[in-house]
Amino acid sequence: MEIKGFNNQKTEQPKKEEKKPKKQPKKSLVDRVMETFFLNSLPEQQDGYVQINRTTKEIQDELEPMMLISQSELNTYLDKHGYKLVADKDGSVKWAIWRII
Repeated sequence: MEIKGFNNQKTEQPKKEEKKPKKQPKKSLVDRVMETFFLNSLPEQQDGYVQINRTTKEIQDELEPMMLISQSELNTYLDKHGYKLVADKDGSVKWAIWRII
């Protein structure tokens, strides 16, 4: 049925774009190493894990064969990812790290 004075052509509705799930960004080398060797808390499966306390410099030295990272970058990373500072037996301040033995 045509109505005078109106555009009688059918207009197509624009297609809605399908939202693609966002890809998770690739984990950096620092993320992968830290999650593998330097846990920030005791995991649910506690068997075989022990808390070790390390200074930023000690952690940096352990990472050095794989990557170069400044102490400032490492401090920022550790703080941002929930690593805790603790007083060591000798009274110095160190990062609490959980490692499998």
